Amino acid sequence: MSLEIGNCPDLVSISISAHQECMGLLQVFPLTPDIVILYEGVASLRRLRCLVMSKCGVENLPKRLESCEELVISNCPNLRGDCWGDLHSLTKLEIENCPKFSSWVSIQGAASLRRLVVSSCGVENLPKQLESCEELIISNCPNLRSDYWGELHSLTRLEIENCPNLTSFASMQGAASLRRLVVSSCGVEDLPKRLELCEELIISNCRNLRGGYWGDLRSLTKLEIEKCPNLKSFATIHGAASLRRLVVSSCGVKSLPAALRSRTSLKELEILDCPKLIVMPDLPGHSLTRLQCYELSQPDLRGLLSLTELSIKNCPQLRCTSESLPDGLKTLVISPFCEELQSFPTFISYARFQHSLERLELCGWAILNSLPEEIQRFTAIRFLCINKCDGILALPEWLGNLFSLRSLTVDNCEKLEYFPTAEAMGSLTKLEICDCPALQERCAEYTGTEWFKIAHIPIIQIDGEYIRWREGIREDG
Repeated sequence: MSLEIGNCPDLVSISISAHQECMGLLQVFPLTPDIVILYEGVASLRRLRCLVMSKCGVENLPKRLESCEELVISNCPNLRGDCWGDLHSLTKLEIENCPKFSSWVSIQGAASLRRLVVSSCGVENLPKQLESCEELIISNCPNLRSDYWGELHSLTRLEIENCPNLTSFASMQGAASLRRLVVSSCGVEDLPKRLELCEELIISNCRNLRGGYWGDLRSLTKLEIEKCPNLKSFATIHGAASLRRLVVSSCGVKSLPAALRSRTSLKELEILDCPKLIVMPDLPGHSLTRLQCYELSQPDLRGLLSLTELSIKNCPQLRCTSESLPDGLKTLVISPFCEELQSFPTFISYARFQHSLERLELCGWAILNSLPEEIQRFTAIRFLCINKCDGILALPEWLGNLFSLRSLTVDNCEKLEYFPTAEAMGSLTKLEICDCPALQERCAEYTGTEWFKIAHIPIIQIDGEYIRWREGIREDG
């Protein structure tokens, strides 16, 4: 038996009679905030397995919830939690947007808890009995300090976001089973010490993080670090023999982990906005397949022969030759390496991937007044994206020489007004136009001067809206 109570604006209390004690699910939401009492009749629901409350004015919970396995509470602004009672059957507890909830002192017997989610509450610490907890997710708890983490032997997933007063994991013990750790917008200076089994480590916007002791990361497959300006070194990273994806963005590091030289498992590397980065280790060219380099001083692309995806942006001292790039590159995203670059790079024009490249994106090339003719050499291109090329007025007729081209995207090209002829665009199955005011006016359906050039294309999207959609045509061509 279950009971759901909702949309009752005049309800101020709930009383449960004894003959309803077989009820297994009670949901109370959304109600007027005037409801402040859950009568003790709820305590007679000895088979109650799940209690859900939302948008209520209650200050406390029923005292007897021995059989309750799932407790979900949200948007109860008066909830204090002074008396929780015995929760020895509880396996799932979620509390969200209860700002007056500040203490776990009265929680008893929650040793079976497997999942704990706390968001937008006033808590300063965590419950002491979390030996069985497998998932712990905390967000938007500005008072959280967690002077005591306790024993977390079963914990496999820990995610903490926007808890600025959380400064340390020093008191965390026994979290050796951790598989996934996410820390965002916190004041931490270090990481938990035992991460031998951790597979995913994601850290963002932790301005106090300095590196410290990272420990043994032998099981790590994904490491992402973003907006940690005081992180200057990876010197203490050890192990990481299984690392497949590494992302470093907006950090103060001067070099990447030296251990990358021997990490043949690494497949994806993204380095974005790290202006102090000077030294890049010799990367395992026979394994790396995806590389992004943004805002770097001296990236070296030589010897990366397994790359299939490459993105380059604002790298003024890029070191590369056409011979050093891989034969099988399929995706290339390119923007001016530096302000002085006025033409298509020679080392790309004569690269060996001319017959393998399928996706080409030109970004932020304001100095170009026409599409580079060298693009014609890439005979396998299926997707072409032109973004923020404000100097281009018209796309060339030779676009028709790209017989494999299926998808064309033009984005943020303010001066672009003209397409080539309909014949030159005959192979296209999808056209996307975004933030190109002059062109969009000319491509108005049936009335625009450029409409007749594109009317044959099965899928046309302008500023996110599908102007034309033909069933049975794949968007990827």
